[in-house]
Amino acid sequence: MNQQTSALLESARALPDTERAELLDGLFDSFETSHDASTDHARAVEAENRIDAHDNGIIKSIPELEAYSRLGINP
Repeated sequence: MNQQTSALLESARALPDTERAELLDGLFDSFETSHDASTDHARAVEAENRIDAHDNGIIKSIPELEAYSRLGINP
């Protein structure tokens, strides 16, 4: 990852959860060639459900480095 991308990532991490989810959604959209409104809606609902589940203690997060390790990524 280059310095500009690293700085962008660091800025994104400082955003509130909802704004990070919106940013992520926008980035995912940039990879897609066609858009389906029902898929976009389903993705948004799923993201909100996961945020709510985390906030309510139903699911838990893991530390960033552990997530990278599980994915075999060396940040």
